[in-house]
Amino acid sequence: FVEPDVREDMPGAELPKELRRKLEEAADPTSSELPRELDRQLVEQARESYRRRPARGAFDALTAPLTRACVLLGDPGAGKSTLVRYLALALAEGRTSTALAALDGWRPILIELRDYALNCGEYETFSDYLDYRKRTDGLGMERGTVESYLRDDGRVLVIFDGLDEVFESRLRETVSRRIAGFAAQF
Repeated sequence: FVEPDVREDMPGAELPKELRRKLEEAADPTSSELPRELDRQLVEQARESYRRRPARGAFDALTAPLTRACVLLGDPGAGKSTLVRYLALALAEGRTSTALAALDGWRPILIELRDYALNCGEYETFSDYLDYRKRTDGLGMERGTVESYLRDDGRVLVIFDGLDEVFESRLRETVSRRIAGFAAQF
């Protein structure tokens, strides 16, 4: 596994994928490609600000002392799922090398959102979903165990993977709200 490099705090504007790619690659978009509400000079300032940020290892970013929650963005096929699966497996097996030393002893919980979203109406909480997975295929945890780890121990890394694979916009919004609520609760 080769740890990818990341940059933090991508510019906040929601931009079309091709336009964002041009900005990241320092290509000059034409005026017609920019949304009307974006000023070309502000776009250039945002691009330069982002490019000046140093790239660093993904594990450094994820284990930084002030990182409580983060969102990892990248194009399809960029390795986001590979990264989180590697991270979950390393924690489950206790292989916390130097890069992951801050997470030594933490329990991973990986929730694949494309599967969760198929029947999310049946689950009030992610704990309910994990309890269902425990009973049906052994790939989850009992509700009480999950909540005990989250409330009492607190040394749990919950990974939500694949929000970009939930294509229906209302469903994606519902799942996003549930993630935010879960993060606020725990």
